[in-house]
Amino acid sequence: MSKIHSWLEYLAFLSWQGVKISLEDFKTVHKNSAQILSVNQMSDHLSNSSTRHYLQVQKDWYKMAESAKKDCLSLNVKTTWPFHPDYPLCLLNMENPPLLITWRGRACWKNHFLFSIVGSRNPYQDTMLWMDMNISPFLKKHKGEVCVTSGGARGVDQKAHLLSISTQTPTLCFLPCGIQNYYPSNLAQWEKPILDSGGAFISVFPFQEEMRKAHFHTRNKVLAYFSHLIFIAQAQIRSGTMVTARYGLHAGTTIATIPGSPLHSKYAGNLNLINDGCFMLRDQWDLETLYQSIKLNQATKNFDNVKDLS
Repeated sequence: MSKIHSWLEYLAFLSWQGVKISLEDFKTVHKNSAQILSVNQMSDHLSNSSTRHYLQVQKDWYKMAESAKKDCLSLNVKTTWPFHPDYPLCLLNMENPPLLITWRGRACWKNHFLFSIVGSRNPYQDTMLWMDMNISPFLKKHKGEVCVTSGGARGVDQKAHLLSISTQTPTLCFLPCGIQNYYPSNLAQWEKPILDSGGAFISVFPFQEEMRKAHFHTRNKVLAYFSHLIFIAQAQIRSGTMVTARYGLHAGTTIATIPGSPLHSKYAGNLNLINDGCFMLRDQWDLETLYQSIKLNQATKNFDNVKDLS
């Protein structure tokens, strides 16, 4: 590992020790890596005074970081951080992006279209049937191009992972806890199928962290910024699914949903999103049209970026 990545890795694992590290700290260490000759000099490049004090008092902080890294390696848990080649650049658009990401599986986000599918834990049968009739053939058609992302919850999320596995599409399962504590617990049964699909379990929390209620908002925010397209299968107005949709709108991610009867409260979130201007999907052909439109916009942006650099 290069010296620059070594210092940044120490900084990433330091963030697990409950001290304040910012993206600006990563940028500063990245910029001044040639002047940093030992871990003891790291504090000179950190912006927060309490963090600098912590490093001065907690003399073995770097040993704690090395121990956490060793544990990850022994558990076959991979890690990435800002300026690392595996780090998703889309997350740098977040106000406070995760500074250390862990995963088990493949980094399929690097070369796939990220299609997020989220929804109710207790969906209507019609919702599940629509997904069978329309999501499944879409994934079969674009095998090798699309990666499905979701949160692993019972209901719509696990249905999304199941459709991915059945169509041999890689799927990313975002956890509201550390990578060693799958939540819900039945996700342990999904580990082999998800990994065999070419996908991964992914977390932005310390690897032994238990599930906490506040973690769901963080997980949902990361999932929203991680996506090229978010499909809201079914959502009540007050729900975690709508939290993800709001984060997606803030991130500038394309949001799509299906219409449902206004007589059914579990479709109220869907109808609000459509009323607010999100894309309405009737069938797989609408999904196909939206997918091609997003890809075309991405290609145009990439071309414009190349022109700007020339």
